[in-house]
Amino acid sequence: MDKVKQIWFVIQQFLKESRTELKKVTWPTPKQAIASTSVVVVLTVIVSLVLGLMIRSRQDHPAGSGVGKDMAFRWYVVHTYSGFENKVKVSLQERIEAAGMQAFFADVLVPEEDIVELVSGEKKTSKRKFFRVTCS
Repeated sequence: MDKVKQIWFVIQQFLKESRTELKKVTWPTPKQAIASTSVVVVLTVIVSLVLGLMIRSRQDHPAGSGVGKDMAFRWYVVHTYSGFENKVKVSLQERIEAAGMQAFFADVLVPEEDIVELVSGEKKTSKRKFFRVTCS
């Protein structure tokens, strides 16, 4: 029971001190409150418009691209383990689509060439990757 009295006393002291501090505060008049609130609102609107225009501009014209339908795309080379090129291509295309960034990518290519071979007297066409780099 003694603990409850101590807690109650601390709460009462806190409320008394809070009331004393509230009396010391110089509160703004309604006219001052409206003036400062309107300044904050106007500045918020201006900043949001500027940021919105900047974001729209970056979406319309991605970095390193031209303007319009004939956009110039950059080339990138992705290093993969041998034999995983097509899996990486599919994975990359899925991520581009999931992120909604199709406008930023023209195509994902795995450099291949068609090879015609004679097997048992018959022509057989197969694909061979020709951008293979080996390190020794």
